[in-house]
Amino acid sequence: MQFNTYQFLLVFLPSVLVGTLLLERGGGRRHALLFLTLASLLFYWLLAGRGVFLLVASIVGNYAVARLIAGARKSGSTAGSWLLYAAIAANLALLGYFKYSNFFLDALGAALAVSLPHLEIALPVGISFFTFSQIAYLVDVYTGEADDYGVFDYLLFVSFFPYVTAGPIAYHREIISQFRAPARESFTDRLLPGLALFAFGLFKKVVLADGIALHADALFNGAAHGTSFSALDAWSGAVAYTLQLYFDFSGYSDMALGIGYAFGIRLPLNFNSPYKALDIADFWRRWHMTLTRFFTNYVYLPLAVRAGRGPAVSATQRFLRAVAGPVLVTFLLAGLWHGAGWNFVVFGLVHGIALCIFYAWRKALMPALPRPLAWAATMFVVVVGMVLFRANDLTAAISVLGDMAGFGTASDAAPSYAVLPWIVVLGAIVLAAPNTQEIMHRFSVSTDDAADHVRIGRFTLEWREDTAGVVAAAMILCVAMLSITRASQFLYYQF
Repeated sequence: MQFNTYQFLLVFLPSVLVGTLLLERGGGRRHALLFLTLASLLFYWLLAGRGVFLLVASIVGNYAVARLIAGARKSGSTAGSWLLYAAIAANLALLGYFKYSNFFLDALGAALAVSLPHLEIALPVGISFFTFSQIAYLVDVYTGEADDYGVFDYLLFVSFFPYVTAGPIAYHREIISQFRAPARESFTDRLLPGLALFAFGLFKKVVLADGIALHADALFNGAAHGTSFSALDAWSGAVAYTLQLYFDFSGYSDMALGIGYAFGIRLPLNFNSPYKALDIADFWRRWHMTLTRFFTNYVYLPLAVRAGRGPAVSATQRFLRAVAGPVLVTFLLAGLWHGAGWNFVVFGLVHGIALCIFYAWRKALMPALPRPLAWAATMFVVVVGMVLFRANDLTAAISVLGDMAGFGTASDAAPSYAVLPWIVVLGAIVLAAPNTQEIMHRFSVSTDDAADHVRIGRFTLEWREDTAGVVAAAMILCVAMLSITRASQFLYYQF
């Protein structure tokens, strides 16, 4: 069961909304949150089956260790640091087993010039997301930045069904604090805006992302089978996937925000018009924002701070040690987080190198590029990265990149002319239309400060809770629901 299925839309979500409303009004918010916890575990069970036992075991184990770390910290014992390292290692080992075992077997087999059999392992949905959320919690407990939460608060924080499968990667301090306070709006006041935001996200997924997916698949499925393409076909397919992934993942994030808001729980933003970025650093501040902040806070900054403590060296050496090195390590890990394959390793390195070039350019006080050229250079890196991101393996990615460079041959397999209207329309939406938080700027739908992410122009579209707004949202929801022909998986479920 996914957000884009009739089971979720017509049965699960209405039932949980009604149950929450009745309990919130009759028994209080704590009873409603307990019901929401049970509903979240049910959702994950319906989606992942026995994977729910892994989720619960991970939650219970991390919570127990967090209590031990907190106790050691209060007593001044050094055992806290060892518990932290052991817990992080255990979380990463669990993630590595399910996600990277076969990748390491392939690498080992290549090194030994033998073929090693793959393990039959099913990747639990959302394991990368709930693992990272809990690692951040353990670190904050060790540093004294986390409160002493109750077990049921922590259980809901990790398992909350809007984000447990594909993010955003939420922090305990921005979510659990909402459990302990009365909802800022009544259920009826937050229901319509939440459902409107959900409708926008569902439309993005089933109409826009799934609509252009066929054209992206034509290129990458063909490349996986050795088909060569003209430069036009290759670029059309690569741009099609770049747009598909945006509307798929940003659509999911909008749906998660909308559901969370309807239940009185604000989530962090994950997108802020990333394809409008004029440099690669700004792109990563706008794209998958919660992943960027996790790697910034828990990987890049600790590496950069440690590297900056060394003896005085030349400006070039300091840049390489304190900036370039941490950036490359961070993006190598970020690439691997997205998938177990050499194409993801190269994806991370491409973005890491691009960031190093950008920071070096700025450090050298070089003149800024004209805006159109800066945007084109940024999007070139993004599209190249998306090819590595989507391709079945590194060989297929290199084939597509070669075709994009003009080394391929024309093929009838990629309908380049059919995809061009999709690219024009979706590109115009991405670059010219207001984003979701701008449309919903009248409502505080996220934990982020609206002023940081919303730029309201004179002619910006906005959603209002009036007859016209409700009718428009209802029409968008109906079009989206009627467009559901199959339960296409959200692309980030595979990560």
